[in-house]
Amino acid sequence: MRILFVAHLFVPKHRAGVELYTAELARTLAARGHDIAVFHAEKEISRPHGTLLREDFEGHRRFRLINDLTFRSFEETYRWPAAERRFREALEEHRPEVVHFHHLLFLSSRLPELARRSGARVVMTLHDFWLACPRFGQMLEKGRRVCAGPEPDRCANCLADFKLAQTRAERLGISAIGQLRRWTGIDLSSRLEGRRKKAVRIASPAEVDDGATGRPDELAVITPEDIARRTASIAGDLRHVDVVLSPSKTVADVIESAGLVGQVAISRYGLDASRLGDERPERPRSPMRFVFIGTLAEHKGIHVLVDAFNRLPDLPLTVYGSDRYYPDYVAQCRAAVTSPSIDFAGELERSELVKALAEADALIVPSVWLENSPFTIQEAFLAGLPVLASDLGGMAELVAHETSGLLFEPGSGESLAEQAKRLANDPALYRKLQQGIPPIKSIEEDAIELEAWYSDAVKR
Repeated sequence: MRILFVAHLFVPKHRAGVELYTAELARTLAARGHDIAVFHAEKEISRPHGTLLREDFEGHRRFRLINDLTFRSFEETYRWPAAERRFREALEEHRPEVVHFHHLLFLSSRLPELARRSGARVVMTLHDFWLACPRFGQMLEKGRRVCAGPEPDRCANCLADFKLAQTRAERLGISAIGQLRRWTGIDLSSRLEGRRKKAVRIASPAEVDDGATGRPDELAVITPEDIARRTASIAGDLRHVDVVLSPSKTVADVIESAGLVGQVAISRYGLDASRLGDERPERPRSPMRFVFIGTLAEHKGIHVLVDAFNRLPDLPLTVYGSDRYYPDYVAQCRAAVTSPSIDFAGELERSELVKALAEADALIVPSVWLENSPFTIQEAFLAGLPVLASDLGGMAELVAHETSGLLFEPGSGESLAEQAKRLANDPALYRKLQQGIPPIKSIEEDAIELEAWYSDAVKR
């Protein structure tokens, strides 16, 4: 079967959970005899916005669409005409029987319609809340508290200080860097991409079209009417999807409640268990060792970790993650550390994951946003580690309290500290949680299930 995967970002430049899962699924389906191609976006400011590059991905075709976020209206953030034109080219070249959408962020919500018009059947997996939440799908009001649900007035207020696109000054800088590369071969993009930018709103069409008087980066307000149009537009575009899947009921419920799709089927992620090896050290150790693995960002609750383990100076905590995305926030968290047992160990390479899990006794997932179905939880389970997680969203779906792990009050360092201390002081509880770890779906099982969805869609 000819299958086209569509994603917002992809490996090797991007290696978050969704990108790694999508790549692993593509490899597994290809090994099962399918003809796989991938269409995805990527920021590369030294190339013209909207450029489509045709490259190789492990022997299969990859269509890489350059999106430098130089959008000129709010509508272009979810319906980008250049992505639609380039996607038609990919459809014509690969001629897929099935198009599997893993994300539409940085692309266009019209792509499912274009896929159906080409004669392909359409499958979509929901990896976050982006279809309902224009704040990059996090469902966090102002980036700090869990949203009560998408609603035009609430969303417009939330986006008042959120950056969705480049400012006029940044667009000019990107254009100059691109011209320099084309004329001389010199690429200065890393200097501009490395700058930390302030949160701003998107440029209005009037500002772009007639030059708008006033300050150079005069920006327009996103209105509740803009949000309502976005929701209606995406709902209409999703009518062309044959099958909608979600790894969690949390995401499925939000997307269904927003009226975007009729029904979502739950399909948990599959993982490649072989890359985690067979190392199973004797646990628990004394003192018990805790670990965090993920993005060092406020919505991931690093400040909650620090608060909790400042209260537990005798319990070691290793925090793995890069500080390059949110350096100011990470600096604040580091400055708040008072316990000598908290170690910020830097970014963890995938090749080092087995060792990191083997050196730990329990994983902590302290996110303050809903999460979908965190890969780190399932990886910890495969390695035989109980998990301490926020009692929230997809985390609470995966971790059964006092069965496979312990849940604590979201955002509360005190609650996390209480549960961590409880686990550290009770080896019998630890062994009980180990025995309660559920089986994890393999990536091969995942691929077989998807083949059934694909075949059913094609037959229908």
